[in-house]
Amino acid sequence: MKPDDVVVGVVTGCALIVFALVPGLFHGLTEGVRNFANSMFSPFATGPAPETGYENAHGPLWLAGLGIALIMLSVLGYIWQ
Repeated sequence: MKPDDVVVGVVTGCALIVFALVPGLFHGLTEGVRNFANSMFSPFATGPAPETGYENAHGPLWLAGLGIALIMLSVLGYIWQ
């Protein structure tokens, strides 16, 4: 592995951890992706998304585990090269 590969693995793992642990961030991202097509094709300004009550919910915790595993595998792959 090259050092560039390790950096990509660590940064991607950190991004996965952030998406899993920051409350409401993953939910806001999925709502934005769902409403992207409507905002592109609609000539009218759309209002904010309706409140769903998930603002205090955490993202999927398995995503944080996946991020930690990706960081560990990237670093171990570089060390055992």
